[in-house]
Amino acid sequence: MHEPRYVSLLRRAVREQERLMQLIDDMAVDHVLYEPLQAWKQCLAIPSMEDIPESLLHSVPDYSDHRLMKARLPLASKPESTAYLPRKARQEKSSTFHPTCITDLLQPEAVKRIDTWVANAMEDMARYRQASSKGKIVKRKHNQVLALGASDFQPLARGKVWDLRRITEGIIVELDFEEPLCSHLNLEFLREQLSEYPDQELVSMLIEGASYKADLEEQVVFLPHQISFQNGMTLIQVEMEKLTKMGFYSVFTQMPFLPIRLTPRGSVPRASDPARPRPTSNGSAPHKEVLDTDGKVVIPINVAATGEKGKWPKEPKPTVSYVLACLVVFMYAAEYLNTSAFMLSDDCTNFFNQLFLRPEERWQEVTLMQDPITKKPIWFAENVVSFGISPASNIAQRWADALMAIVLREFERRDSEWMESHKCSRTAEYVARRKELNVEGDNMQHALAVAPMYTDDSLPIIVGPDRVLRFIFVWHHVFSTARVMMSPKKQLGVRVMWIGVSFVSCLGIAFISLAKRMKASNQIRYVLTGKATLEEYRSLLGLLEHFVGALRLRRSHMAGLWQPFSDGHLRRFGPQGLVKITEPIRSVLGQWLSTLASTCGTHAMCRGPPVTTVTYDTEVITLQGDAAGAEHGYPALGGFCAGYWWIYNLDPKTAEFMHITEFELLAAAVNIMVFCSLVKGILIANPKARVLLLSDALAAVTSTLGIAKSQALQLTMCEIEKLEDYKTLKHQCLLWFP
Repeated sequence: MHEPRYVSLLRRAVREQERLMQLIDDMAVDHVLYEPLQAWKQCLAIPSMEDIPESLLHSVPDYSDHRLMKARLPLASKPESTAYLPRKARQEKSSTFHPTCITDLLQPEAVKRIDTWVANAMEDMARYRQASSKGKIVKRKHNQVLALGASDFQPLARGKVWDLRRITEGIIVELDFEEPLCSHLNLEFLREQLSEYPDQELVSMLIEGASYKADLEEQVVFLPHQISFQNGMTLIQVEMEKLTKMGFYSVFTQMPFLPIRLTPRGSVPRASDPARPRPTSNGSAPHKEVLDTDGKVVIPINVAATGEKGKWPKEPKPTVSYVLACLVVFMYAAEYLNTSAFMLSDDCTNFFNQLFLRPEERWQEVTLMQDPITKKPIWFAENVVSFGISPASNIAQRWADALMAIVLREFERRDSEWMESHKCSRTAEYVARRKELNVEGDNMQHALAVAPMYTDDSLPIIVGPDRVLRFIFVWHHVFSTARVMMSPKKQLGVRVMWIGVSFVSCLGIAFISLAKRMKASNQIRYVLTGKATLEEYRSLLGLLEHFVGALRLRRSHMAGLWQPFSDGHLRRFGPQGLVKITEPIRSVLGQWLSTLASTCGTHAMCRGPPVTTVTYDTEVITLQGDAAGAEHGYPALGGFCAGYWWIYNLDPKTAEFMHITEFELLAAAVNIMVFCSLVKGILIANPKARVLLLSDALAAVTSTLGIAKSQALQLTMCEIEKLEDYKTLKHQCLLWFP
């Protein structure tokens, strides 16, 4: 019997992965890349197909069609040509004015107003800390913005940026705009590699330091932290202290610059861990018109940085559709060369923070915190690009593109050298035929590797294990020489997760896992309650944009969803403002709930419109419950489903009076109550879907069948049957003893 196409492709992929592992094992122990290669080897494993529906696997198209030899690789976005951006001119030093204290720079009344504002901020932070220790939330007492204009400076101090970082020694000087950049990056290597790179403004932001191009008024602007700040105040400070040790912040006991602008901080709950809020910064404040003491408007740094059209180059990011189009070509190449297409992913750590600011920018980003012991103010001056500033994403994406340009240029050189010594190979024949497709401005149609990078998330795709090894050599050389800090998180093989979408490169498949679909659906339901902030909403829309490509959906699936960001709502209320749910938004998000409940993915060769996706025939959603009795010392119930989990600690005294089988049945019941809202959308859209309740106790299974002998189990099951959530799921619910 002829085996399905996907099975033969998987067999080949396993064989090619074993070849790659052998190539790595053949490396000498004393080779400079021996240890890094061993780390990559650990990523290789037989790809799991359990969560991919059979309908998607059995419909893998035939990529050996020779017409695909002329299929074109999509043209990667090219960097715009920009001019090198020099630093601001050096500040002229005065020969007669030598300030030594803050009153030499500011009028006495201005100093008094600053002291009062800081004291009020310290009072609020102390109250936050005290309330947090008791698990409570308190309202802030002080919410005023302090904005001082030029007239609040002493006449001789006006028109300059002053460096107060050594004020405790009685030293105040003009901020040195020519101060050498204290970056961990190998700037000379980057300067050399990017000397002819079109985007020279980006090169200048690496060599000279990043610039927001905001041109702010030289004001003293103290902005209060956001309401959500107290939820994560301690964690925000811990994170900033960690980044200070890495050189990303500098900490002072006195105000470090004049003029100065304070950055409002906040926090948002993490979907995966609500108890560990994610720190945020708000570059859009103030959200209402604020005038300084001279009557000048305080312009938010995000508004000033965005500026007029054309101030910043476009920020084209690689898409799921781009990757799928590349896979069409590489799937054919793999068929032609009897090999497989591989993917790797190697994340950078603190990617934005690895870009250091040029000296003249640093007074614009300072955070006021409180020493938890002395209760005195501490000032964190940001030395690096921040997440909350509008151009940050633009700068970071352009840096990612530049890194990939260096990698691909060096890889092409080394791969060409290999081709020169293998002119009679089938690979050389393939490359020669593909070169016939090259045209001016698009001369890499013969490439057997691409390297898209979505900000800090890279996804190189390479055909063949030998080529993968050469690529890793180049990758490690570029990133280690440039001294880019990398996360230990790596992926390598024929199945990789990238920007929320799972790819199986040996089959040409993109799909969204059950866990991701359930998470997105849960986020949508939360948004529809009207409680979501603009920041949370934007995060959801970013994920849905990726899903559009993975599911080959029409743009109508995003119709009107971005409207809250184009009507001034963000400017007026900031990232912590609530999303106003209009009827068009409610309708489109409802459409998404239906789509995510019934649609999983597509093949690289599918095209739309019309929408060509593959839906689940029968989907099994596993709810795994477990219990630990008093004999373990810490009696508890717990449950897990598609990345979500819960745990409930039991009273040890109560646990002594109940048998472990009762706890196992209770864990199954709680799983139904906790996860019903997550899974019922899928069950409604797909009547063939089933919920599988896993339990360690056979007695729990017999209870659901009505044949349990234990009276306690019988009574417990009677109560479970009264639950509305159980009534919702019971016709599609099975309980299983593994």
